[in-house]
Amino acid sequence: MANGPSDRRAVIAIVGSALAVITAILIIVFVAIVPLPDFEEARPGLASGRIAFVSDQDDCIVVADLQLDSLSELTCEYQFPEGLAWTRRGIEVTVFSGQPEPIIVTLDPEDGTELDAVEAEPGEFPADRRDPSFVQRGREAGKTIVGPDGSTVLIVEGPETYALQTVVTNPDETWIAFVDSLGRLAVFEIGTESVFLVADDVRSFPAPVWER
Repeated sequence: MANGPSDRRAVIAIVGSALAVITAILIIVFVAIVPLPDFEEARPGLASGRIAFVSDQDDCIVVADLQLDSLSELTCEYQFPEGLAWTRRGIEVTVFSGQPEPIIVTLDPEDGTELDAVEAEPGEFPADRRDPSFVQRGREAGKTIVGPDGSTVLIVEGPETYALQTVVTNPDETWIAFVDSLGRLAVFEIGTESVFLVADDVRSFPAPVWER
């Protein structure tokens, strides 16, 4: 019985040490957590140009007008489109439709009217691969964008699981659009660090494409 207080002090010391260790671990964990990047809201007149993309959930072909800060849904008719490209006539959508060779459908970018539908020639690249606007993405966990001239133009801070997936430039190589691992389409002007959210629920493949 004489050792009772001593035993209690030992237990208290052990429990106190354990709590201190747990507290230290929690502090390290919470401090180490990196928040997801938060982009600014786009606004009318932010930039000129339009970007076509495919929505992730419904495979809709959508056009984002950066000048008007508007989204126009053209059609949701084609399942799993494999490519997008702007042409002089409209927007080309490459659709396999279970056939050996893809069908290339041309849509009116204003209202989504189907202007043409032709079978692609054997071996012809899907429309997205014909688009020349792709730029390089750095290797730092997919968070660094390397511009057309080879220099780093943007580093996006985010947790380890976050990444930039598809990166494309506008025709005069002054703006870049990208889709991140959260399915968000964002744009920024090269030489600046302000990133603007254009849309969410966006597929990274096929890549969004700027009007040319």
